[in-house]
Amino acid sequence: MDIHDKMEQWEQLDYLETKNKEIWRNLEYHIRKHEGEILLGPPRDTNDIKILKELEEILNKKEEEKRSERELRIEEIPTKYKIEGAEIRQLTQKTPYELILREKNLKPGGKPTQERIKETCEEHKRKTGNQIMNKDVWNGLKNKKIPFKIKDFIWKLIHNCHKVGNWFKRIPNWQDKAICECGETETIDHIITECKLNRSEDICVI
Repeated sequence: MDIHDKMEQWEQLDYLETKNKEIWRNLEYHIRKHEGEILLGPPRDTNDIKILKELEEILNKKEEEKRSERELRIEEIPTKYKIEGAEIRQLTQKTPYELILREKNLKPGGKPTQERIKETCEEHKRKTGNQIMNKDVWNGLKNKKIPFKIKDFIWKLIHNCHKVGNWFKRIPNWQDKAICECGETETIDHIITECKLNRSEDICVI
């Protein structure tokens, strides 16, 4: 697949999960407004090579650095050239949900889930010295080598939706099931790592 086909595919999905999407949108705009034939190929002119090297340096900067519009030379795209939204024929069951989250500037699972993901990334770095991103955690749950029951358990951990503790407090006549034998309100953390009556310390050592 050449770069033009990729750009067309990105545009059809409204540049969902496309890095440097504003740059690609701008490039697509300049191609559209150009009336003559455009041939994409390796640069030959010395000045073009210099410009491409400067652009490459900008793109290779750390993602957390703020890039100004002036640095990237991003222009305001006129309405007649602006194409927004995704093509219906390109949508999957997952895509509309991701587009809505992006439009509302939301993240999957809400604040509690994002906090647990953040804790997971921080703990991974503390244990291994390697920094991972949120998407690495989610992609890890897609690993086919991990048994489904384990993936399901981890998914529920991330979303804090195991049926323990406060979950029972909402059910009439079941409130007593929210309390551990030791007298503490049960949570997954308490069951696995904190409670002294269920030998959780032995599990942590293993």
